[in-house]
Amino acid sequence: MFTRLMTACSAVCLLTCAAYAQPAPIKWGDIPEEHLQMTEYAADPDAQAVILGDYGRIEVGSDWGVTFERHRRIKLLGEAGYDLATFSIIYYAGRDGQRVRGIKGHTFVPEGSGRARKVKLDKGSIFEEDLEGDRRRVTFTLPALEPGAVVEFRYTVEAESPFQTPRWYFQDEEPTLWSELRFMYPQDLAYTIITQGSEPFSVRTQEQGLRAGGDINIYRWVAEDVPALREERYMTTLQDYIQKIDLQLAEYYRPGIGAVGVTKTWPQLAEELNDAEGFGRKLRAGGDVRRQAETLTAGIVDAAAKAESVYDFVRGSVVWDDTYRIIAERRLSEVLDTKRGSSAEINLLLVALLREAGLDAAPALISTRGHGRVTRLYPIVSQFNSTIAAVKLGGRWRLLDATDPFRPMEVLPIAALGGEAFLVADRAEWVPITPKRSEHHIRVEAELLADGTLTGTLRSERSGYTGLRARHQFRDLGPEDYVTENIVDDVAGIEIGEVSVSGQDQHGNPLVAEVAFTVPAYAQAVGDLVLVNPLMTMRTDENPFKLERRSYPVDFAYPFASSYQADITLPEGLAVDEVPEKTLLLLPVGGGGYERTVEVVDGVLQVRAQRQVNRPVFEPNLYGDLKSFYDRAVAADEETMVLKQAAEAEEVDAAVPTEEAGGDE
Repeated sequence: MFTRLMTACSAVCLLTCAAYAQPAPIKWGDIPEEHLQMTEYAADPDAQAVILGDYGRIEVGSDWGVTFERHRRIKLLGEAGYDLATFSIIYYAGRDGQRVRGIKGHTFVPEGSGRARKVKLDKGSIFEEDLEGDRRRVTFTLPALEPGAVVEFRYTVEAESPFQTPRWYFQDEEPTLWSELRFMYPQDLAYTIITQGSEPFSVRTQEQGLRAGGDINIYRWVAEDVPALREERYMTTLQDYIQKIDLQLAEYYRPGIGAVGVTKTWPQLAEELNDAEGFGRKLRAGGDVRRQAETLTAGIVDAAAKAESVYDFVRGSVVWDDTYRIIAERRLSEVLDTKRGSSAEINLLLVALLREAGLDAAPALISTRGHGRVTRLYPIVSQFNSTIAAVKLGGRWRLLDATDPFRPMEVLPIAALGGEAFLVADRAEWVPITPKRSEHHIRVEAELLADGTLTGTLRSERSGYTGLRARHQFRDLGPEDYVTENIVDDVAGIEIGEVSVSGQDQHGNPLVAEVAFTVPAYAQAVGDLVLVNPLMTMRTDENPFKLERRSYPVDFAYPFASSYQADITLPEGLAVDEVPEKTLLLLPVGGGGYERTVEVVDGVLQVRAQRQVNRPVFEPNLYGDLKSFYDRAVAADEETMVLKQAAEAEEVDAAVPTEEAGGDE
């Protein structure tokens, strides 16, 4: 326990360093004229707001109490920027917790000729609510919001413990002109400082100073003209890429004792979890769990077959309640009886059953994609938000998650992909999470009629993650709607005939759908020409990557491949006038590629196209290549094939002199 001693000397700072002698970068209530008159931000025309200044000051006193002061100023450019004018502070209000005080705010509304009307934040507009556990949230919205207004607010958070230093973000979903953090703490403490982000600091200093009570360490970081970080397709969470600083107390010094480390090691964390009531102790189940394991594995000798039998039982009989948890709140026998549980309860039950079946099994902790990546420098359980299972087969740990009735063994949920799992076994270790490949293959056999109608059959095979997703869609929609909405949804005017779907209960095999179809007016007549797109479906309609540059990776989560094969019989009387050239596109560093060939053989249009992405993650330096790849793939998929009446095509051929007919003249 750390008790805050409010003494006079801790309130008086005799600073002898440059960092804290400097004035604050923004002055309360003093808005520069150019900020009041700003109507757009040239560096980011899409910006709906600009953070003009964000200043934070963290001071750990001689009594080890923490004071955090913040002052933020924002220019509103459009209504979509109003979200930044609503702010929440989440804090711990329990014993030796935190206190929020001094919330003030106002809005400056320009009225022309350099004048502005100031509207203060009313105390009645500040709301406080209880959250889970000892957490509380204070929320306020600045008044008189309109495009062109400037809002600013400030507040202070006080804490009893040097553990309670806040995280500082230099970046937001709108651009930031100036963000600054100053951090001061006594030299009888030591902090681990971890920075994240790709934007450089314009100022980064570390100095020593003196105040009443002893020597201090002083840090200062400044980031200028920080671009917005907005949600894009194919990413985990902004928390993984946003520019920020984390401050973690590493040790403290006590006279007569020396330095005392406060950061656990990973083996120590595993030891604590193995002895925790809601974790390791839950695995000592026995009773109903043991009897169930014996029933499931009776007569089975092979270890892998035992594991699969246990896994299939749990995933097929216990329903996930859609919550990610690390700790199990109920006894595993109760989970077995009610057949419902959180991710922790389901997967701890799986581990217990595997152990009772005589297999080497252990729980493992993960952080889902929306929760953020784990930093190994922090042996802190709060970095994780879900428990999965692991079983050792053939001398190797296999990761399992039984929360989905359609997911085969060793296929983890998409939310779990990326990074590593922390195995909580007798010997704590990290196990890489390797995603399975996803595949979708389409085979078309059809006939193009003289009136432009395309009629035939289509076969779709989906496996891996696209197969898993398809099984859910098939369950929810039924055969016809599944085909219409998820296989041929991009074919305009298609009419569906007989549909058959197989493999829905064979989760390790592809989900196969076969459908008879008719597409009226598939071929388009333009004068004497007939235009046909060789790709009936599975076309890339648009490039998912819109930004010119990207400062964080493209994360597809898993590798994937697709193929399209069609044999289309052409009507008599039509001949090929122009066939699209072969397309071959390659991604760098073996990242994948796209290939398409179109040819006519004995009156049959043969189309072969395949696309594959072999890397789940593309780093920012490869973004330009990826964007260009999709631009060219879209262009290739839009190409049409030109047909003509056979007689016209022959006349054109006859009118063109050949070498034998007189090429020398």
